[in-house]
Amino acid sequence: MALLNLIKKYALKNWIIIFCIAIIILQFSQIIYFKRASFSKPYDATYWKDRFEHSQYVLPASRRIIGDDGLYSYAGYRLLNGASIESVISDKPPVGIYVAGLSIFVFNNPILGELFLGIGTLICFYLLAFELLKNKMFALMTTTMLALEPLIFSTFYITLLDLPQLLFLLLHLLLFLYIFKTKKYGWLIALISGLSLGLFAETKPPIPLPIILTLEVLYMYKEKSLFKLMPIAFGFLIGALVPYFRYFQIGHSIIDYLKLHKYMASIYLSGHKQLFPLSIWQSLFIGYFPDVVSGKLTKINEWWIFLPIVTLIGTIGAIKTLFTKELVILKGLVVFLFSLLAIYTIIPIYPRYLILIIPFLYIFSALLLKKHIFKPVFLTIFILFAIAGFCYSTSLLLPSDDAVQDFKYNFSHKYFQDIYQQDISTSSKKPYSEQQFRKISQEAMIDANIKEVNFKELSRSIPLMGKTGKVKYIANYTTENLGKFSEEKTINLIKENGQWKIIWNWDALFNSFVPGDTFVTQILPGTRGSIIDSKGTILAQDTTLFLISINPSKIDTKREQQMLKTINLIARPPIGYLQNAYLENPLPNTFIPIATAFTHLDIKEQKELDSYPGLLMTPHISRIYDGSIKNTEYDEYDTKIYSSSNYHGDGGLEKQYDKELSGHDGGSLLMLDKDNQIIRTLTSRNYKNGQNVTLQ
Repeated sequence: MALLNLIKKYALKNWIIIFCIAIIILQFSQIIYFKRASFSKPYDATYWKDRFEHSQYVLPASRRIIGDDGLYSYAGYRLLNGASIESVISDKPPVGIYVAGLSIFVFNNPILGELFLGIGTLICFYLLAFELLKNKMFALMTTTMLALEPLIFSTFYITLLDLPQLLFLLLHLLLFLYIFKTKKYGWLIALISGLSLGLFAETKPPIPLPIILTLEVLYMYKEKSLFKLMPIAFGFLIGALVPYFRYFQIGHSIIDYLKLHKYMASIYLSGHKQLFPLSIWQSLFIGYFPDVVSGKLTKINEWWIFLPIVTLIGTIGAIKTLFTKELVILKGLVVFLFSLLAIYTIIPIYPRYLILIIPFLYIFSALLLKKHIFKPVFLTIFILFAIAGFCYSTSLLLPSDDAVQDFKYNFSHKYFQDIYQQDISTSSKKPYSEQQFRKISQEAMIDANIKEVNFKELSRSIPLMGKTGKVKYIANYTTENLGKFSEEKTINLIKENGQWKIIWNWDALFNSFVPGDTFVTQILPGTRGSIIDSKGTILAQDTTLFLISINPSKIDTKREQQMLKTINLIARPPIGYLQNAYLENPLPNTFIPIATAFTHLDIKEQKELDSYPGLLMTPHISRIYDGSIKNTEYDEYDTKIYSSSNYHGDGGLEKQYDKELSGHDGGSLLMLDKDNQIIRTLTSRNYKNGQNVTLQ
């Protein structure tokens, strides 16, 4: 009974502390619960190797995009397996990437490490806030609100570099304060403080580093403690150089190290040309960020109404700190905060860069409101904001329809290996391996001569709290020769470990399709009309030339560039896009059609093309010009394959007389069963020859 009374008395006296701890624990609990699928998924190094090698980082024209999280995870995996930074990801410092790799090594999952970084970040923030606010309860209240800040906690379950950089910054500042607080172990603390600053500098481009160094040297000078600079500097060098141990081990010098950092800086600066100055204030106050291409404002999902309030109050609190008798270290943090705000105002940034600013806005907000801490009205407002923040966090963590959006993108580009890995349910994967699933799906699309698939959604039913859902849509297929056809479909969804996944049905590929079915396209050729001048000279006409196909597994890589230049002279597709056509998503040991010749080949040119291993030429209808009018530029992404069905004039006479000239192939697209019996006709039409145009 006495113990119960003691607990009751403690709870009544410290109820706000208990409330804060409960909110923080519940916040982490719901992050773990709602993101449990991501935290528990084993890392598939084979898949991510394939994903990286076919991504925009290796093939600049690739549409098989890999996000920063996937890139950093795979790079970290490679670094932990002995690769050197310059051979993996030479435009980023390696510390945050090593953290991702270490998480894979320890947990076989890159995201669990971020969760522990998040816990460490909040602990460091609380200790720093306690040192600056001199009040345990208020420091905990401030930490609670930071834990509910969407731009902060959203980094706890994705592999990025911002969270580890923030952790190292907070740890450095905390230990820097401890250097002047205690004489015991002072040199060791200074060493670790410098080490943290070195790791901070090698996690992302260290924009604030000169500001930090200048302010801290001035502070040590004022405190007559410049001798403490030595262990900090030594620790900094360790933190800055040790991550490059493998880089130095294979023979690189300090000069190479400096050149590598110069390269990183140049990449960082050149990569921000499309961003927009002043975007930081739009991000902070209205929650919108300018699109990097169009400049159109787009909503920041990780934003809530408390952020502009904290920004306003924190800014006022920081200004007031400069003119009051506060700790000198606080005045230094004001200079740091305003310097970083000024830099980010001039240098365009992404919203996630605010992660270095937001903690200090919370601290200065707390400093301004500190005298109101025990007022019932203030505590009531705090509790309401904390509960609102927790509920808003829940809404952001609830399962999204990402699987549906990913499926549409991956399907339209024939990335069936990504559909298998990312979008379909576990039960749907059991009958097939990833390779089997991809082979069945991609071969069916190739055999049916499908160029493109677009989607028009009809309806969706995805309940907030339910376990199943569905999406109805129309899939619009564009064929190589027979135009377009459409099929109505339904995707059934199931919630697995807090994520919506697609219950795979082969009807998603083609209605009535089952593995083993094949496709046959019966073609009745139709031609585009010829352009003839007043003297009877044919200026443009359809004729039989060559289709060039490439088998990437058979090409001679030493002659590849010369092969591409030769093809470019014949068909004039951009070389980067041409290479992307056969490298981005090829099935093993298959020939990928990439271009038709748009000019007659002489014997020498034919012999040269025949000499390239992995290159195949087959007869194909194309369009040739006599030279007096320009070869029409056709709207294709990476290939340049002529078809009277799909091409229309984009300029000149071809565009002027396009209506008269246009023709198209006829025929039918048939689905056959394993016994070669017709299951159904997907589409059919009559052929049409375009009219010849004679110029007057």
